[in-house]
Amino acid sequence: MKPILTAVFFYLSLFQVSAQSVDTTFVDASNLRIKDLRLGRQTFLIYSKKRTDGPVQNQTLVVINVAAEEKEGAKKITIDQRWYDKDTLSHTSTSVLSAVDLRTLHHTYWWKRTGQNVALNFENKTAEQSGKATENQREKFQKDFAMAAQSGYFLNWHCDLVLFPLFPFKENTVFKVKFHDPGLGLPTTELYKVTKSEKIEGIDCWVLEYTLPRNMGYQRFWVAKKAKTVLKEEDSFNGMYRFKLKMTVSE
Repeated sequence: MKPILTAVFFYLSLFQVSAQSVDTTFVDASNLRIKDLRLGRQTFLIYSKKRTDGPVQNQTLVVINVAAEEKEGAKKITIDQRWYDKDTLSHTSTSVLSAVDLRTLHHTYWWKRTGQNVALNFENKTAEQSGKATENQREKFQKDFAMAAQSGYFLNWHCDLVLFPLFPFKENTVFKVKFHDPGLGLPTTELYKVTKSEKIEGIDCWVLEYTLPRNMGYQRFWVAKKAKTVLKEEDSFNGMYRFKLKMTVSE
């Protein structure tokens, strides 16, 4: 009788494991919780470490401002980012999204380290680029933009910290997301897995994980369930760790 009971419990355990199958959800305008979008200013501290218990290196302060506005009869969301390295402005970007489905309408950016100024208009399908670049680089830039502008709906990867809290979170879920960092290559479909729930300083969060191509590292995001905001990001790649921590107050 004992072997029979053992077999029964074994098959029941297999059934329970299979019942917890992972649900793959394609994230788009139909299931984004746009009503949860947080307007206003958020500030993040970014820094690197060679090991998790090592000293802090390469500190950067990122200020993100999200605003709702109406232009030419259309409701839009503007996301401004300012990145500061010590006492120097190192990067700026402005992303204008449709308030209806969060598709990218316009995207401009500047990086101090490259001297690149880029202005992309996905409505009129025009792209401007200034700064140092070879003729081949300029041709590729225009070709990639033309293909991206014709590729259909995507989410702006440069705004990921603003967009992640709008995902339709639930346990045992893998999100399939068509992302694009405007001005850099082409849109790609990426997988983000909800690995668990975890508390940070008593705040209940979803933990979202992304595996870098060729298993070169990972990114983890702690998304507050009630506040609808990213509290922490932890990245591991090239033998380094990078952290982004949300500050509790902004200027």
